[in-house]
Amino acid sequence: KIENWFFERLINTKTVPIPGDGLLVTQLGHVSDLTDAMITSIEFEKTKNQIYNCSGDKGVTIKGLIYNCAEVCNVNINDVKLRTFDYKKLDPKSRKSFPLRLTHYLTATDKLRSDTNWLPKYDLLRGLKNSYDNDFIYKMKTPFDQECDEILFK
Repeated sequence: KIENWFFERLINTKTVPIPGDGLLVTQLGHVSDLTDAMITSIEFEKTKNQIYNCSGDKGVTIKGLIYNCAEVCNVNINDVKLRTFDYKKLDPKSRKSFPLRLTHYLTATDKLRSDTNWLPKYDLLRGLKNSYDNDFIYKMKTPFDQECDEILFK
């Protein structure tokens, strides 16, 4: 899970690697919304052999995502240290060191909505909170491996 990458750093070190100025825009969706969209699409004949985007309603900067994750982790954003790395040196399609695309990434869900009447149930903050409460807290005692971060700062 993408958000766990951020949660780990916020909980363990309060230092989070950030590509450039952190203003790349990304868009996340909740897995429950994705499964609802898939199930809903089965019910409509016009969805056969179609390709749909499924994500949350809004984009967020990577810096904004980090601050939302901090809120969910009950970490004061003034305690968060953002450490810049040069993302242009990394393979933009690789998620081995950093979990998000290193380009702006936004999708439109208009086609899915119009063909199925699907709407996401989770906004970004609510989805992050759900993920934290139902997944991450059970992994908190797992040792935090900073090897990925070291790769980013070479």
